[in-house]
Amino acid sequence: MDLGYGFIKGLNKITKEKICQWLHTENSITWDFFVWYIADYFKIRDYGEDWVIIELWSERQREFLYKKSIDYEEEYKYNYEIDCANDLWKSHKRGAERNYDILIRLAQV
Repeated sequence: MDLGYGFIKGLNKITKEKICQWLHTENSITWDFFVWYIADYFKIRDYGEDWVIIELWSERQREFLYKKSIDYEEEYKYNYEIDCANDLWKSHKRGAERNYDILIRLAQV
């Protein structure tokens, strides 16, 4: 099912380039931190150097992805670095249960 704007119901590959377009920047975000951030809100199936695969099931979720992406603040990337330095995120991070394997990979970067 088409969710509009190039998104489908199910798995969607979203690139760093697309997020940077939404943010009106020129590829100047810390991708691992963005994936860490968006994991609070969506089920992530996989990610790479400049892409992430996210499950979307409705137009409302697609709109929420856009909203949360434009709310992203690069200045908080230092919180990500601190989170990765300890294990507190395992019990305190919003998306920890849903995206545990992805977050473990990100924490080891």
